[in-house]
Amino acid sequence: MDLERFARNPAYAHLKAWQRFNRAIGTDGSVGIWHETYLIEPGRYEAIYGNMPVFGLAAATKHVPAMGRRKTARRRLGGDNEPVMPLPVLQPPN
Repeated sequence: MDLERFARNPAYAHLKAWQRFNRAIGTDGSVGIWHETYLIEPGRYEAIYGNMPVFGLAAATKHVPAMGRRKTARRRLGGDNEPVMPLPVLQPPN
């Protein structure tokens, strides 16, 4: 998956920026992230919200926390892999 290779490659700035963000911000709620992933097949999409209230697609459909097997995009899409770095502990929304 090209997107995953890009996100995990230490030669690109994305991984370093992601690691810095997780160390500096983590889940303290001061900055929110909204990320969408779309695959070619119908119905293969997701919207990820970090440090944000439930809104958008999560409010219009069903909010499912990205915990356990849902921690990585590949796992959410049915594959197997380990997180590329330690992830902040997610708190379920209120």
